[in-house]
Amino acid sequence: MTGRRSLLCGRLQKLTVRLSIGLFVASLVHACYWHVRAQVIPYDDAYITYRYVQNFVAGSGLVYNPGEPVFGSSAPLYALWLAMLAAVTHVGDIPALAVRTNAVFYVAAGMAIVGLARQLTRSSLAAFCIGVLYAMNPEMLNISLGGMESFLFLALCFGTLWALCADRITLGMSLAAFSLLTRPEGLLLVAVCGLRWIGRSHRRDCTVPGIPIIILLPWVIFATLRYGTPVTHSIIAKSAPLYVLPPGSALATIMWQLTSWSAMSSSPMEAGSLLILVLVLAVTVTASYGLLRCGAMPARGGPHLAITLWMFVSFYAVTNVLLFEWYLPVLWSLWALVVIMGLPAFSHWIAGDARGLSSKSRVALPIVSIALSALLVARSPVSFYRLAWSSQYTVSLPAGSPERLRVQAYREAADWLNAHSDSSTTVLASEIGAFGYYFDGHVYDACGLVSPQALPYLPVPIDERVDGAAGAISSEFARAVQADYVVTLPVFSKKSIEVDPWFRSRYEPVQSIELPAPVWNSSEVIIWARKQM
Repeated sequence: MTGRRSLLCGRLQKLTVRLSIGLFVASLVHACYWHVRAQVIPYDDAYITYRYVQNFVAGSGLVYNPGEPVFGSSAPLYALWLAMLAAVTHVGDIPALAVRTNAVFYVAAGMAIVGLARQLTRSSLAAFCIGVLYAMNPEMLNISLGGMESFLFLALCFGTLWALCADRITLGMSLAAFSLLTRPEGLLLVAVCGLRWIGRSHRRDCTVPGIPIIILLPWVIFATLRYGTPVTHSIIAKSAPLYVLPPGSALATIMWQLTSWSAMSSSPMEAGSLLILVLVLAVTVTASYGLLRCGAMPARGGPHLAITLWMFVSFYAVTNVLLFEWYLPVLWSLWALVVIMGLPAFSHWIAGDARGLSSKSRVALPIVSIALSALLVARSPVSFYRLAWSSQYTVSLPAGSPERLRVQAYREAADWLNAHSDSSTTVLASEIGAFGYYFDGHVYDACGLVSPQALPYLPVPIDERVDGAAGAISSEFARAVQADYVVTLPVFSKKSIEVDPWFRSRYEPVQSIELPAPVWNSSEVIIWARKQM
């Protein structure tokens, strides 16, 4: 009887594992389908990288303005990836190329997450259920369709942690070094690998610290010779600082996001945010402690997961950066895995099972992980799955985002200027993404991301901004460059150049383009032209 029961349990376990694998694969296929089908409306910032790729393919080099050696994209590896694809495929539509091929990184990140979860829990069922949690999250998919480098970085991040968990430090350090070429936060992953290497009590490979040098050296040499520095200009501008944020702003944003995810609501204030915030912090700290103790984990990779999460949170809190939507995938994924893995580990540690897993514990760990996975979806599970597989899924994708839709108005502004000017025309713009990509002339960036000329005028005085997070056009910068045209949303100009007597006496509005949907209390893109004096 016992043998039959064991045989039945074994068959049931194999069946559930196969079902979880099938659901994970179906989720990735579903994500790839939307990468191919969804309307191409990237984030405006993504177009900055696209213009670099566009100029590279055209033979002008990896520059934003031809003849001006400045690298303002924060993702050189992603820019090189797109440049290679565009050169090989001869696809001229860089935004579409970026959005469609981001499916590769979305899938790679999902596989890395599953690999890490499998390594930590030794349970395929738990690992693939966690993978489904990632792959079927509409917010994650929406961000991937934004055409940024987020999921290339996410794949490298979890690939690094997976390698460390498998005790493959050389591979982990290599992936971490490549992540540093994708986003500045990759430096944190290099540090995590360094800590893992220092903590090894045996077989310490002395070549590991040299790996980042070998991988980064080509970029350092090229960027120094071409641009004068290996540090991207966007980082320099943001350190000026570009935004004037109150102390603790980034940390407050992170806490708000964690509260939102935990409350399964986009409006946590309606769900007793203070109580939820306290609970979230308590759960996160408890789970992190469980991973650091790591006694209940079959593999000893848990501490690296917890350390990485807190390093990211600390980095953003200390630098107090403006956290854009595309920063969130790595935070959400790290936090979700820490909670899913850490709470069972903590419970086993409390139960005194710190030295190893009993047979019952080995069964309980994946079960608890799966149960926690079901509680950590960003929306109500019922509506989430109903929406994800329905024909109305595009409602939650770019077509429903006013912030994303503004790129269409910027494209119209660029087309209008291309028809009324030539390639020698200069334009001062508050946002240089979509407008810059479609405009044929020289662009001065008021935020300084690609324009060194703007650095002396940063930060823009607070009395010229509607708030500290708005990248307003400095009146002094406008006087310094005296561009032929100025293109802006009113939110970036109404407290600066629009009320500046000098500007009003020398420029006049010549065209306004209505936004598809109002954003930031602005309903149009305004084009100002310099008067003929």
